[in-house]
Amino acid sequence: MKPLVVYYSWTGNTERIAKALAAELDAPLACIEEQKERRRGWGFVTGGFQAFFGIRTPIVTPDLDWDSCDPVWLGSPVWATKPAPAVRSFIDGRRWEGRTVHIFMTLADTRTKGALQRFAKILTDKGAHVQSRHAATIPMSRKLGAEEAVAEVQQWLASAADGT
Repeated sequence: MKPLVVYYSWTGNTERIAKALAAELDAPLACIEEQKERRRGWGFVTGGFQAFFGIRTPIVTPDLDWDSCDPVWLGSPVWATKPAPAVRSFIDGRRWEGRTVHIFMTLADTRTKGALQRFAKILTDKGAHVQSRHAATIPMSRKLGAEEAVAEVQQWLASAADGT
């Protein structure tokens, strides 16, 4: 089976990490897109509200060969300490029983443990085995550079291989 990298990104930071990860793993890459574009300003406020209360958002289902891919590397920004609503919608639209998943999140806050735990619980409650977790702390006003994304991914893969 081939690994698969799936992500949702609003500002581009999660996307940069996902692309670096897909290149490192030689894996296909799938982007989760919302059906309706989320605007700046109120889009941030409504997204946080939706994430906090677990409200899903309509998505364009990525074109991927789900059954031939394992493990899945799933990425999301953190909104109100939880995965983005589009990621929740993607999770709800798939079977996760017995699937190995690695999760990664981008966030502006340094308190990563709770967000990763909540993300993992959503997947484990659906029967997935979350094998590794990674959070990249990036200030909201800053865009992650491509080289920084590669370094972030290499650090995560090295620590996952060491079991740390």
